[in-house]
Amino acid sequence: MFAILDVKSAYSLFDGTISPKDIVEIAVQKGYRAVAINDLNTLHSLMELKSLAEKNKIQPLYSLRVIIENQDNLTYLLYAKNNDGYKDLLKLSTFLARLDTVLTYENLIEYTNDCVVIVYGEGGIIENDSIDTVGYLELFKKTLRDFYIGISNNTSNKWKVDNDKLKDLCNIMNVETVALPKVEFKSLEDVDVKRLYIAMANSRLFLDHQNYVNEKNFFLNLDQIEKFYDKADIQNTIEIANKCQVNFNTIEKADLPVYKNPAGVSSEKYLSNLCIKGLNKRLDNLVTYEYSNRLKHELQIINEMGFADYFLIVYDFILFARKNNIYVGPGRGSSAGSLVAYVLGITHIDPIKYGLLFERFLNPERVSLPDIDIDFPDNKRSLIIDYVSSKYGSEQVAHIITFGTFAAKQSIRDVGKALNIPTYQLDRVSKMIPNTPKIKLSDVYNKNHNFKKFIKEDAKLKQLYYLASKIEGLPRHTSLHAAGIVLSDKPLVNYVPLMQIDKEHNVTQYSMDYLEAIGLNKMDFLGLRNLTIIANVVEKIPNFNIFNIPLDDKKTYDLIADGQTSGIFQLESYGMTKLLKQMQPFEFNDIVAAIALYRPGPMENIPTYLKRRFTKNEITYLHPDLKPILQETYGIIVYQEQIMQIAQKMADFSLAKADILRKAMSDKNATALGSLREEFILGSVKKGYLKKDAIEVYNLIEKFANYGFNKAHSVAYSLIAYQLAYLKTNHYFQFYIALLNSVIGGPKKTREYVLECRRREIKILKPHINYSIDEYIEHQGAILFPLLSIKSVGKLVCDKLLNERKNGLFKDFFDFVARANVIKINKPIIEALIYGGALDSFGHNRTTMIKMLDQALMYADLVKVDAKEVTLDFNIVSKPKILIHKADNFFELEKEKEMLGFYLSTHPIAQKKSDLNYHGDSIIEVKNTRKTKDLLVYVTNIKQHRTKNGFLMAFVSVNDDTDNIDLVLMPNIYKNIEDKLKSESYIRISGKIDRKDSILVNSLNFIE
Repeated sequence: MFAILDVKSAYSLFDGTISPKDIVEIAVQKGYRAVAINDLNTLHSLMELKSLAEKNKIQPLYSLRVIIENQDNLTYLLYAKNNDGYKDLLKLSTFLARLDTVLTYENLIEYTNDCVVIVYGEGGIIENDSIDTVGYLELFKKTLRDFYIGISNNTSNKWKVDNDKLKDLCNIMNVETVALPKVEFKSLEDVDVKRLYIAMANSRLFLDHQNYVNEKNFFLNLDQIEKFYDKADIQNTIEIANKCQVNFNTIEKADLPVYKNPAGVSSEKYLSNLCIKGLNKRLDNLVTYEYSNRLKHELQIINEMGFADYFLIVYDFILFARKNNIYVGPGRGSSAGSLVAYVLGITHIDPIKYGLLFERFLNPERVSLPDIDIDFPDNKRSLIIDYVSSKYGSEQVAHIITFGTFAAKQSIRDVGKALNIPTYQLDRVSKMIPNTPKIKLSDVYNKNHNFKKFIKEDAKLKQLYYLASKIEGLPRHTSLHAAGIVLSDKPLVNYVPLMQIDKEHNVTQYSMDYLEAIGLNKMDFLGLRNLTIIANVVEKIPNFNIFNIPLDDKKTYDLIADGQTSGIFQLESYGMTKLLKQMQPFEFNDIVAAIALYRPGPMENIPTYLKRRFTKNEITYLHPDLKPILQETYGIIVYQEQIMQIAQKMADFSLAKADILRKAMSDKNATALGSLREEFILGSVKKGYLKKDAIEVYNLIEKFANYGFNKAHSVAYSLIAYQLAYLKTNHYFQFYIALLNSVIGGPKKTREYVLECRRREIKILKPHINYSIDEYIEHQGAILFPLLSIKSVGKLVCDKLLNERKNGLFKDFFDFVARANVIKINKPIIEALIYGGALDSFGHNRTTMIKMLDQALMYADLVKVDAKEVTLDFNIVSKPKILIHKADNFFELEKEKEMLGFYLSTHPIAQKKSDLNYHGDSIIEVKNTRKTKDLLVYVTNIKQHRTKNGFLMAFVSVNDDTDNIDLVLMPNIYKNIEDKLKSESYIRISGKIDRKDSILVNSLNFIE
């Protein structure tokens, strides 16, 4: 019997090379009794080890690796003996993960009262002759309660002699030793993976001789261990394992804080009072039995499950947001099905009005923590988190860690860099890998003949593929969960190890998957760009409440049905726009259905849905009792709630049991479904339905269960979409300002929205050095481009310019350059401002200003009075005379595109159209009419593709002064023009629009 005690996992980033899953599986295969993972300073792998070990029936040892730098860099491995020892590991790891923390031996002693400690021999107290081995052993005997000296498995002559000497010394001093073979990679064939990690961690090349690896540091077989180690050292591994008996069943779990209400009553009572008050407010005191009974039902479940404080905590931070004019989304996910959430103001969705079910959100028969996700404007989210942290204490609030992994393309890039493979080769390999999420290199290799051939033809690429495949899927870096935070009643370090982002914000070391098991409930604070748009528009409209807008505004539905949905949350993709045009929505529930249907899976039902929507034939139902449930979706099961309602109606299931059925069907849980199917059929027969009908209906809902979408979520997001569409329709000028501000730094979307503004006759002004700021603003009845969107003009530069402008507007070119020079705005940035059009108001063409810039900078130095006080005296020397240079219009336009990301002032094709007296189609006309006979366009990108038959074709991105579109050049067309077709060329084409809004070209001519 043997316990493996020294294993680094891949969570020791760029150090350990093995996933916890592989560690446990190999430990089981080798016949080990117990397995530890000891990563340096962190416990990222601990809960995963626990879960895997329990499944594989092997004992997990919860351990931490630490190094004390001011103590000869000694390595210590700490193993929790009991629950207190586990908590000590949490606290020590948290201490080590603080910023600027240095571990001392005194710290170590403080946290090891309930831990076994192993001190490294090799690489530790016998690393070199200068180390006082005897002194250390005496220190350990005095200060450590339970320690061993680890004996390595290094077989070199030097270390064998040193290990023997160490064992003799330990015997003399009555110090226990233990077998401690080190594991850093799975087997001998993985030694290069470790070498690769060393290279990557130190920014060295793979072949660098400094990348030394001990090739023995892999999992040994039991016979190898028995051959190398004394029986006593092997037995001590089991002795340590026997000492380590952490019991998670008896470890205290986290809980939410108790909400301190001003009334001083119980949380349950206070919640009830708030809800009754809120219900009367929502319904103008006209409360019906249906609403009061539903509220009573929900409160009973919430209180019985002990979640009153959860709702009050959420209510409180949303109340804070509203009091501080922070827009809060109308709802998200299944929580929109809660009347309690609605009357508290947590959501703005009336669940009874939309037929939403509370049990889909909180099921008393399927106990799980509630999950209310809240959307905030992306620029306000941090304010809410700071409020929660301030209210409950920074030690009781934390963000949640996530791990970025080596995905297929990333592993190719990172390994390729270490192997010194040229970028062009890596580009070629990368382009052969589809952008499919979670795709594996092995799948590409086995399914793509060209990829396989390319790899096999080059020895360096073979090595690239081999090593990239080895690290694929392993952790690469840590990050933060996009939305989640956790909150507890006591300092979180009692339940979970923490790290720090900065001195005010903590992060859990355990990932989201393991937090619920220790009692921590994730709360999602999501930052939505779309809510920022809404908030910014609403702020500009006097006496306006976005939640009071009519949901039957015809102009808004006309805009949606016409496909004018760019910038509209959930509705702006090509496929969704196409569906909306086909669907012609005229009421709110149509948008709800569209959002639910346009998903992988449910999409299959779209043709049937559309046919039934517009057919005059009567829709048939398997049973008449299904009609009230399915008629709003034309007899098709679109929503998960419909499955629950059918089970309730036919089989007399409670909504809680109906939700269990829905989830079992969705998860394809065969065990649960076996009994639930029988219950459904028996229940239906008991209610008077024919068994045949019951079986048919069950089969129907089972078929659609995997496709059904959460209606509550769809309603909530449809409301955001409608609000945006309403603002775009009725307050479009302010809408476009907010929309453009939401995509600063994204030239592709900016161009799309600028072109749409022009189509709606909204003028977009180029940036102006005297009036532009760091965002889009209204100026003289138009939208003014911001300085911040000019390349090289970052926030710091922009702030400097705006601050200087407080001293007066810039009078002319020389005045600007002189004042810019004083505030340390350098020549490249001034050039960017010139080419971006920001200095056009000075009355000179851009070529002239560029040519005069050096002279202007010399003048700027001459008018400085004092270099320290940076004061200017323009009377010292006369301004230079402007020498006018002929404008190079094409060059200036290209530089404008470089600075702004697209052509703003005009498009080069406009001059071509004028020169050619062109009166053909524009791209926007082609998209609207879906016909093209003659189109003059500008080429921006060419992507070659080889057909199954091996012929080259191309997908070509083009634009004009109205829009963008893609061309498809089939092999018969492309072969004749392949060599001549280049980016930045003008072509004239004809063809036909395909269903993806691309043009299938049948003729192409070049324009000089």
